Amino acid sequence: MCTHAGHLSAPARAVWAKSWPMHGAELRFWSPLWQHLHDAAGIAGRLWDEWLPPSVTRQIAQAAGGEPGGRALVCFLAGVHDIGKATPAFAVQVPALRDEMVQAGLGMPLVLAARATCKHGLAGQVILEAWLEARAGWTRPQARAFASVVGGHHGIPPSDGEAQAARAPTAANEELLGGAAWRDVQAELLDHMAGRVGASSYLDGEAWRTLPRPVLALALAVVVVADWLASNQDLFPLVDVEGDRRPLAQPDGDDDARLDAAWRGVALPAPWSPSQVEGAAAELLRARFDLPPSASARPVQEAAVAAARAMDPAGILVIEAPMGRARRRPRCSLRRSWLGAAGPVVWWSRSRRRRRRTPCSAG
Repeated sequence: MCTHAGHLSAPARAVWAKSWPMHGAELRFWSPLWQHLHDAAGIAGRLWDEWLPPSVTRQIAQAAGGEPGGRALVCFLAGVHDIGKATPAFAVQVPALRDEMVQAGLGMPLVLAARATCKHGLAGQVILEAWLEARAGWTRPQARAFASVVGGHHGIPPSDGEAQAARAPTAANEELLGGAAWRDVQAELLDHMAGRVGASSYLDGEAWRTLPRPVLALALAVVVVADWLASNQDLFPLVDVEGDRRPLAQPDGDDDARLDAAWRGVALPAPWSPSQVEGAAAELLRARFDLPPSASARPVQEAAVAAARAMDPAGILVIEAPMGRARRRPRCSLRRSWLGAAGPVVWWSRSRRRRRRTPCSAG
């Protein structure tokens, strides 16, 4: 859900993100960058609200300033993942759309021979780093760690050498990344998305500046999925260049219908929400395996239930007993309730007879 729409300048609205066909034929459809960023941020929010498992959202939220901070984090990163497309290195690829941007005040040459050295993921990482340092006083290491999510959103992050070369204040890099007018548009789009998803206060705060690497990796995974879905033209149709290319519409803050239709089309299942199971071991076994009322739990089963309820949910429970002592049934009975508290769990049980053939004989 958008919290702030805002208006964008003509140059910012002219920046393109997607086109069809891309090469070799007359342009028929396109998407402005702001629309693709809105779509990706919206999908990231739906993934957070309706698809990600609680164990993932909990880990992100704990580091990002609570549940609202975690949600704002993934929405913001998804909403700026393609900021590197607001550069001459990317925009020069489609002549018709390049010309629109030039007319809007974003100058660029007709051809950039070195554009392959500055792919939009790398460009976006460098742009976001500079914006974080200038906007909110982030330190260089803080900005670089955070912006690495943008750099790696296609699966392979830039190398240290590539990033260092792209940061160098050279005339060649300015030709690829853009001069003052381009930097104004890049900052405008970043500010727009920060306001839209409610990220501004977190960018000014402390929690996002020191996110652990595992949390950044999880956030990157959400961004990758959000970008993949937002790039699906069946879910998020492009714009007909004949009907809507000029004048370029302002973002109106009302993308809900577009997002709702796309989310229905994705039809992702909700995360499994196991219920907590109460009762004695015998009751659990009778309910789980449809046993008669006279059925009772064996000692190993009672011990397994007691151990599982007393232990840290993030621990490891090994059920070890001789063959025929009913090790399988307590595993199945406890799995649902334990998963409810712990998230993903790997189960392993073994018999004493097979101990020497198991991966770990120390328990």
